[in-house]
This record gives sequence, structure tokens and C-alpha cells, in this order.
Amino acid sequence: GMLQLLPPAPFPRVNTAASMASPAVPAVVSAKRLTAAAAHLALAASLIIRDVAKPGAGNSVSGLVDKGVGDPQTVADRRAQRFIESSLKLAFPDVLIVGEEGDLKDIGNDESDDAVMPDLKCLDDEWPDDKDIQLPLDQVCVWIDPLDATREFTRGNFQYVGTMIGVSVGGKAFCGAVCEPYYHDFPHPVLADSAAVPGQGGGRCMWGCAGAGLHMLGSPGWTRPAAERPPVVVTSLSRTGPELQAAIDKIPGAVSLRAGGAGHKLLRVADGSADVWLSPTSMSYKWDTCAGEALLHAAGGCVTDRHGNPLTYVPGGDYGNREGVLAASSRAVLGLGGGVARSRRACSPSRGH
Repeated sequence: GMLQLLPPAPFPRVNTAASMASPAVPAVVSAKRLTAAAAHLALAASLIIRDVAKPGAGNSVSGLVDKGVGDPQTVADRRAQRFIESSLKLAFPDVLIVGEEGDLKDIGNDESDDAVMPDLKCLDDEWPDDKDIQLPLDQVCVWIDPLDATREFTRGNFQYVGTMIGVSVGGKAFCGAVCEPYYHDFPHPVLADSAAVPGQGGGRCMWGCAGAGLHMLGSPGWTRPAAERPPVVVTSLSRTGPELQAAIDKIPGAVSLRAGGAGHKLLRVADGSADVWLSPTSMSYKWDTCAGEALLHAAGGCVTDRHGNPLTYVPGGDYGNREGVLAASSRAVLGLGGGVARSRRACSPSRGH
């Protein structure tokens, strides 16, 4: 019957007693340092994306390579992924990485940017070392979406673009960072005070981890705004349908906000701009959702598929979120979207986010 959105899974801990009993101590990696690297590199990659396409400069993006129907790839996607992967390997040579753009060795070899050693101390002001969590290395995977909403990017709709670096542990989204390169170039779709900074523009990076909370990089005083407004449901730009609308109608006083980019919509719920994201059909991938899900968990929200099951992140497995995604902030009524949960026909089958 009614869909139950599950609370985030408890974060994993290393069994120290077992490690001490065994002669070989299992390799671990610091959640804080991994998140710091994600935040630093997402922000740096966003500058690469802005270098490729500056807002207001027209919507022709160079180096368009079509990966498949409606799934373009640009020079910005490739440069950002190469930069993030190579830089991450400098600090964490043994961490497993899955990137959306796959193996880029045969495409655009002249596009590389010099790797940088990520600043592993950039979160020290907000995350003390005694609150750090040591993660079992063999259960850690980093999921990179170098440029989420590429299709909207090629159309000049830069406000939906984001760089996503998420970390899963034992198959569950755990920590990460999302940078929106053009966040301050556009008015905010929900909040009364515009996010646009006149004549300035620029990006915004959010980071979070289970147990450490949700934060804005460079703004230690940032807090998630209280939702003193009608509930906001964010949905796809391109997919609509009567059952999806019926689910929205079940939320008293709900305002519907259509937006591009799976990661963008998940972040809107995480940062308090929206309360629910309904995406009941298969239109997103693990690299689209891992970072945003980790940020939403850090903020006290929850993410499931359309049946109410948690999303899983398994390297080498099926990378599609085949059973859709439903995300809710902590204030959302659990069980929303019940009409959507039982049918794939809730949205039109056209491809895209």
C-alpha cells in the first residue's frame, strides 16, 4: 500500500576487536579526508566547467560527443572526470573509483588538466579529528559524475549543472560533495532571496557525511533553512504523467517545481529548497545519486526506490536506478507517492532527466 521512506542506514564502523585479533590489520581510509578531497576536487572541477562554458556566452559547447540517444558528452565532462580521478589517486591510490564517463583513454587525450593533491584539511574547522570515522578500504567506492545534467548544459541551462563526488561504504551512500558551478549566476527557484550575486556569479559546494551533518564549503555558519512555506515537490523537466500529478496532489498545499539534472533535484531536497523528489521511473544512475543521497542522509532525510527499498551502490553491478528514486527531507510526510510507487507508467517513457 503506502510507500515507506526508510531512514538512512547506520554508518559502518570498523570492528577494531577483530582487527587486533588478526595479524594483518585491515586497510582503512578516513571518511573526513575522503570527504575533504571530494569537496576540494568538486570545487576545482567546477572551475574547469566554467572555463569551458561561461554563463551568458551562448549555448554552443565545444567537443560534443554523443554517447547514445539523448546522452551527450562534452569536453567539460571529460576534462572534469580526468582531473578528479587523477587528483583523487594522488591522495588515495588504492580507492576504487567509478566514473560516469568510463574509460576516456581514446577520447580527447589533449584535454587533460594537471592533477593536484587535494587539500585533506579543508574541513578541519567544522569536523574535528575525534569525530572522524575510519572506513574499511575494501568496502569503499567513489562515484563520480563530473558534470550532471550534460544535456541541459549543452542547451545553455547551466543552473542545473553539478559536479558530484559520492562515497559508498558497503553498498550504501555515506559521504561526499556536490558543487554547482553556476549556483550564484541564477536566481534561486524557491527561496525569496535570490542566489544570484550581481556581476559576480560563481559556484557553491556542499559536503556532508553520516554523523557529521550537511555543510557549505567556506561558510561555517551555514544552516539548512527551516521550511516556512508550502511543501515543494521537485520533478523532472521532461517527464510528467497523471499518476505523478496524482501523487503530488496527495500532498496538502504542495507546490510543484520542475527542474533538470537528477543530482540537482536531489540536492534541492538536501539543502532545504524542496521537500520531496519524485522520480519513479528509471532515469538516473548511481553516479547521479550517490553524493546527493549522502548529503540528504547527513541532513536527516531519506532516499528509497519506488518500492521503499534503499538504493544500493555496487561497483561492477547494474549502475541504473532501475526502480526509480524517491527522496524526502525530514519534514516530509512519510508514505508520499503511494500512487507512483506501483506503476512505471507514472511518467512518459521519453529519455532524459
